[in-house]
Amino acid sequence: MAKRTDRSKADDTTTATPPARPSSPGGERRSRSRAPRETGSTDEPARDAAETFAARREAADERPVDAPSDEEIRDRAYEIYLVRGGVHGMDFDDWVRAEQELRRKR
Repeated sequence: MAKRTDRSKADDTTTATPPARPSSPGGERRSRSRAPRETGSTDEPARDAAETFAARREAADERPVDAPSDEEIRDRAYEIYLVRGGVHGMDFDDWVRAEQELRRKR
């Protein structure tokens, strides 16, 4: 705890300065920087995104022929929702149930 000084004895010419920040053990602060990337292209994220999109597209095209379409599932899920009395909050459960029912029928 700092010693209190009497207000009348305090030097009025001094200005309040914030305490000095302690320096790092090495003296100057060193910034942390990452090593530069050693790749030739700057558009890698765009290329990666395009490749990912293409892979997803191919996976979607490989859906089994007998699998129900999203529209069929949506319609059946809405029917289930109406049968339940239109209570909100169970849309995912309705979707899964509708998908399972339609897969069993095929």
